[in-house]
Amino acid sequence: MPAALADLLPIVANPEANLNVRFGAAAVLERYARTPALQALIPALGMLTGHGDPRVRADACHLLGLTGSPAAIKYLEARRDDPDPDVREIVAESLAELQTQED
Repeated sequence: MPAALADLLPIVANPEANLNVRFGAAAVLERYARTPALQALIPALGMLTGHGDPRVRADACHLLGLTGSPAAIKYLEARRDDPDPDVREIVAESLAELQTQED
């Protein structure tokens, strides 16, 4: 299954996808928190942080926080001043989560 995780990213990246389908894809990805399988998706998730839809940016930032990897920090830092307040909140939570894991 880990190799197929990348196949879920187009669902996460599609704001027009059925909400239950998007939640399901995110739930599967969350099961791989702090694993090399999710960490391998950091560059792709990082690209999604620049998506035009704030829901996609928020989901990408949330998943980056779950990677447990310092490599995700640069993508999150870049979204600190996101125009959407929900994205900014998730960025702050994800950065806090990553910093907690480093301590």
